[in-house]
Amino acid sequence: MTLPARVFSTFLLGPHVQPSLADGEGGGGGGVTVDLTRVLTPGVLAVIGVLVLILILVASLAAFAVYRKARGSGALTRAFTAVQAQTLPPGPGQDLARLRQQLQQTVSSTRLSLISAQGGSPVSGDATGLSQRILEIAADLDRDLGLMLAEPDPAVQRQFVPDARERVTSLVGAAGRLRAAVVSSGGELHATQARALAGEVDDEANRLQQWRQAYRELGGGSVRGQ
Repeated sequence: MTLPARVFSTFLLGPHVQPSLADGEGGGGGGVTVDLTRVLTPGVLAVIGVLVLILILVASLAAFAVYRKARGSGALTRAFTAVQAQTLPPGPGQDLARLRQQLQQTVSSTRLSLISAQGGSPVSGDATGLSQRILEIAADLDRDLGLMLAEPDPAVQRQFVPDARERVTSLVGAAGRLRAAVVSSGGELHATQARALAGEVDDEANRLQQWRQAYRELGGGSVRGQ
């Protein structure tokens, strides 16, 4: 290897890189041989370690942010419920999971419908208030169904399936009628529609409270909203 080449390789790769002899200086092809034990000094390894830790930290923070966003939107709960509805064996557990999935789909549809209506024309206070009331009751019912799904005794689950189906069906129907009324009226509920839906929602809230009380008395666990 010529002197300029030696100087260049030393400058580029460092003093610990030993150039091999070029043709004519010892036969064989030219090249460089890197002594890793001398190049990867403790200081270099420390820098590499810090860089790796920084990359791991950034990736962890990004993953946590995605998780929190998904959890806050209810996407994780909906995905888990969908898996339960498909994978649980036939029985009260699967029935409750499918009812919960139906309820969650109704909640999503109601939110999207309200957002869509607000984008097209102003939505009356009655419609907005009723929508929020339905969503609040649905959230309570969803938590109760989650507790029942966690119930280890199928006999206890089986006792509440008929009432759970009635509660979900009633709330799904009320939400559907509200969405239809909002769309047909351009976001402005008529007084008679608002009164009828408000009475229906209040009745459902009262029935849900009675259902919760029966579940507590049966020893089904702690239920929020007592």
